[in-house]
Amino acid sequence: MNKLLFLPGILFLFVIFFRVILPLIKTPAWKRALNSARYERVQKNMEKSDRYLTLAVNKYPNEPAVYLEYYLNHSESQDLFSRFETLHKGWELTKDTALEFFIGSVYLEEGDFEKAAAILEKPEIVDYTSSRHIFIHPLLYMDMGDYDKALEEYWKFHGVNPANEAEIQAAISSQSAQDLLPLVMIQRSTGGPWLETMKNVPAKSMHSDMSWTDYEKQLKEQLKNLKPAKTGIFGSPERFNARRKKFYNERLDIVKEGIVKLTVEG
Repeated sequence: MNKLLFLPGILFLFVIFFRVILPLIKTPAWKRALNSARYERVQKNMEKSDRYLTLAVNKYPNEPAVYLEYYLNHSESQDLFSRFETLHKGWELTKDTALEFFIGSVYLEEGDFEKAAAILEKPEIVDYTSSRHIFIHPLLYMDMGDYDKALEEYWKFHGVNPANEAEIQAAISSQSAQDLLPLVMIQRSTGGPWLETMKNVPAKSMHSDMSWTDYEKQLKEQLKNLKPAKTGIFGSPERFNARRKKFYNERLDIVKEGIVKLTVEG
């Protein structure tokens, strides 16, 4: 009888072990440190979160994920230099493709197109972005002023044969304002039918949050919430901050112009 009464208690302990304790034992130490950092961020304990991120970087230098987590989530987001330095250190130690991709994307945001292209055009980086559906190569070539290459990469990203007009129209008609805007920018810069492309999304809509007016509001909000960097990758943050503002202002100018023209025509 005592054995039968004791059995449910044993089963309960087994459940606790396999559902709670065993997963913690199996979780790598570096991942537990990152999980602790995330928990503290959710609790708004940024200083504690930063300590866990620093601990992870210092204690597990051969794990690429700790550097990426540090770069993306350290609370001193305006200190671009030290965050980039940590990211670069991680890549030098691990030669990890994801870290190298982020280094290239930071160079692009900084405006160093030569260094950005040297990384982002590597076959392994192209494979990385393609397999994860990351939209960056059209932006790279747009910034470099190579709009033919930007358009080629745009259609490649969307899996469209640029020689097939039916595929082009099907792709354009199914995209959101955000997805269409790079194509609109390319076409406007090359004398293409940018306004016709914009017509595939309504200028305003009472029943949807996908109109150009809605997207304009999103861009304005993102621009408003930008936190200026205190340091740039190479010292002065002015170029970095100016490029970030330019990114949003260029898009806002085209969207505003398009909304006015579409409203007049409509």
